[in-house]
Amino acid sequence: MKKVTLKCEVVTPMFIAGANSCVPEIRGPSLKGVMRFWWRALNGNLSFKDLNLLKTEEAKIFGSSEKYGKSSFGIRIDKSFQRNEIETNLFNNINILNTLDDKNKSAIKYIYYFMYIRGKERHCIRPGVEFSIDLLFSKDDKRIYEEVFKAFALLTLFGALGARSRRGAGCFTVNSVEGDSFCDCKYSEFFEKYNRISSTKDLKLFIEEEIKKWISNDDYSDEYTTLKGSKIYIFGQEDNWEKALSKIAKPYYEFRTKNESRITETPNFGFPIRHKNGTTMIAGKKRKKDKIIRRASPLIFKVIKTGKNNYFPIIIWLNGRLLPNGYEIMDFNGGNRATEDDSIIEEFINSIDCKKEETSL
Repeated sequence: MKKVTLKCEVVTPMFIAGANSCVPEIRGPSLKGVMRFWWRALNGNLSFKDLNLLKTEEAKIFGSSEKYGKSSFGIRIDKSFQRNEIETNLFNNINILNTLDDKNKSAIKYIYYFMYIRGKERHCIRPGVEFSIDLLFSKDDKRIYEEVFKAFALLTLFGALGARSRRGAGCFTVNSVEGDSFCDCKYSEFFEKYNRISSTKDLKLFIEEEIKKWISNDDYSDEYTTLKGSKIYIFGQEDNWEKALSKIAKPYYEFRTKNESRITETPNFGFPIRHKNGTTMIAGKKRKKDKIIRRASPLIFKVIKTGKNNYFPIIIWLNGRLLPNGYEIMDFNGGNRATEDDSIIEEFINSIDCKKEETSL
């Protein structure tokens, strides 16, 4: 058995649990599930050629209930979180958060919606808490080593764990790596370079040099989320996660509040959306009763931490269609119909009044 150990640190509140929803816990299967998503997004070109090819290659790495059986690698989380590492009332007990002005605080509450409802506050793992992830390999297979490395690197750079992970919660970083000498893809080299990033230009260059080379030039299908063609917006760094996250949360909160009457357009940010007048926006087929109740947002809000004290707010606009062919946005009763149109997302991005670096994959 070969093992890579990644020493990690929670960057933003992590709302994640196992069977007991009141006890924060990071579980191997949930971590592997998020890695699977990022691997699939990286390999969107395979679905263009043949969806079965994508499923076959994915199953070889992550396992399946059919031909390929269990996963080609294992994950072990070396951590039981102690009481002082768990936050039970985020907005009352984290001192730095309470130093934000009311608008910034309201903005973070808005994007963490459902996590802080009075009497139903979700417990979370506090920022700054450290934990270890062991990636376990039973077979000596260079291709598996490389594919797992890419999936984990993408999760760390662009993704997060737990609830509200597309709205800035559950971000983590890797501080150090042990035991990767057996594989050509050096986790330690990647994360050492990652932790030397100290400016928005550095981060943009890192993404362009380290991530773009993994993306195939082949055609891809826009029916699924894909990294190819996705856009990355990088904003100036701050010295703590709260200020970094509020830099993108506040403009989003203000934009959504100002435009809440645009009920057929805002579902392009993800749905369902329940409006004050009781209307719930979803999607459905144009001439049938088939409905899609939920669609994840194509926008990911993320706080990247590098080194000791660099917190970068970024927005990832994932490429891919919101709805399958034949579907359109509508309310639950079939009214207020509209086709998908991401121009409102571009309008939001352009409304953010602060300097940013932009790149695409």
